[in-house]
Amino acid sequence: MGYNLYIGEAAADVDLADRYARVHVAARSHPDAPLGSTEDYTNYCWPSYTQWGAFCEKVGLYAVFYAGQRKSPEPWTGVSGVRYDGLLTSHPGCVAITEDHADAFAVALASWVPQPGEDGICWWTRRLEWLAWWSRWALDNCQHPSFYNS
Repeated sequence: MGYNLYIGEAAADVDLADRYARVHVAARSHPDAPLGSTEDYTNYCWPSYTQWGAFCEKVGLYAVFYAGQRKSPEPWTGVSGVRYDGLLTSHPGCVAITEDHADAFAVALASWVPQPGEDGICWWTRRLEWLAWWSRWALDNCQHPSFYNS
């Protein structure tokens, strides 16, 4: 079991007959995107719950994703001074990506020292590159830049 994580434009699915509504982010790819952990250039990834939590702790992004939950009960405060619940506080859920999020991802990437595995790849670097690139892309290209998890 794990997350399905997407960064991009928010879209709504509404079915009035079934009284169903959902906000999500559609899958897409971009030729300039970094090669992500899914080995392609898409705006989504599918980490396990424990894998993503360990990644967030190791790279210093735990509060960005989990603020408001048991291990991180206080809201996360961005560089702008705005306080946020974590991006994964509502699961499933769709929340706005802000400049504060993009800044946090860029800072984490810039300060991360790659630790390649046996295959010569540092998968956590790839995840940081993915977060930084797609959050910046969403802010620059989307009317409603969002982070969606299911």
